[in-house]
Amino acid sequence: MDSFSASALTVVEGEKVHFTALYSVSTPDILDGGGSPNEPAPIEGSQLWLIDWYYWQKETLGEIELVATGGQKFTDRPAVSDADNYNGAWNFSILYPTKGSYIMAVTGAWVANVEIAAKTEYATRECVNADNGGDFELQCSSWEYWLSEYEDTYKESSYFAGLVTIEVIAAPVPEVSTAALWLAGLIPALGLSKVARRRVSAT
Repeated sequence: MDSFSASALTVVEGEKVHFTALYSVSTPDILDGGGSPNEPAPIEGSQLWLIDWYYWQKETLGEIELVATGGQKFTDRPAVSDADNYNGAWNFSILYPTKGSYIMAVTGAWVANVEIAAKTEYATRECVNADNGGDFELQCSSWEYWLSEYEDTYKESSYFAGLVTIEVIAAPVPEVSTAALWLAGLIPALGLSKVARRRVSAT
């Protein structure tokens, strides 16, 4: 997973937070090998001649699975071949109705189909010092040839995780507006004005 982020880390109760998980996968295609087709010169003792060898690995992406705290799930099944790169994103939202501290985590894995093959062709022999009349002379047995081959196919998983903490605070108490305060004072004033008028009329 490349990143896991939230639209806000502190919100008022009753608000939504939008989350984004960004991820990327690279699928390898490996081919390596070597060897020596020319017979090596004799050496004393056990001798190994690595004639030819190679190793090949091909990996294709199967699927990407993500799970968020609270049970939300996401599955991506892109068509990605070997030796390729893939980038994706998961966007989701959570409503937080009550104040508190909440940990939001995303865990998941990508699953790949892997094919491997290996081959080794080699030979062994024994060389000893015959020591005829003080001269150093090696006598070697015949080469014994071997061939080792291996193939396999399997699924491979890679796990990842990301988390953020969301602080939900209480909604502020609405302030009484200036207009409301003005009206609250105006109504009693109007009442006093009527009383004053009545007194004037009585006189």
